[in-house]
Amino acid sequence: PGYPSAQTAIVRTYAAAIQKVGELRQVSDDADIDYYWTVLGYFNSIRELGGASSLVHGDIRERLHQIQHRELLSANMKRYIRDMKELTSRIKSTSIPSVLKKLEASIDNSPLDVCLATNTIATGVDVSRLGFMFIHGQPKTTAEYIQASSRVGRRVPQGPGLIFTLYSPTKPRDKSQYEQFQAYHERIYSNVEPTSVTPFSINERERGLHAVLIGLVRH
Repeated sequence: PGYPSAQTAIVRTYAAAIQKVGELRQVSDDADIDYYWTVLGYFNSIRELGGASSLVHGDIRERLHQIQHRELLSANMKRYIRDMKELTSRIKSTSIPSVLKKLEASIDNSPLDVCLATNTIATGVDVSRLGFMFIHGQPKTTAEYIQASSRVGRRVPQGPGLIFTLYSPTKPRDKSQYEQFQAYHERIYSNVEPTSVTPFSINERERGLHAVLIGLVRH
């Protein structure tokens, strides 16, 4: 909450994490680093995603350059953001398969450095090589939170999924989640909302129609 803006937090955390993974590549096997190479950013709205997208193209790249000079890193130790994609409703549906294919590309085959997404990835995206994620703000429902965060860390022997949650100090719900973080996550499945009923579906008609008919007859 002491940062002047959420954009400052995004720039500093993204740059620091991305750079550290790049440095680890110099001392580790590519197979181990590949799991954390692509950063997946999850947003609750396209408006917030658009702001972060501009930061990736500008401020985060500049911050990586600052880190190189501050830490006196050689050129081969510096991490570069060469490829970034979106998985949102803003892109054409025909482009989604190509983005998913890029997400599956290993570190030796020009993988994505950053992928920014909305709830498009909450279901149906099963890319086992993803292990690193940023969640921007608390998702609107607990079920969505569980679905979104489970997109990473699916290859258990390779290592745990690493997730950073960036809460907004100006949003009361985010502040509440921050204050109750441990207790909330210890009982997270008890907070899952009941699923909504689809009216007039076959199952609902079979379960409820006889009661409606009996009620009509009695009255």
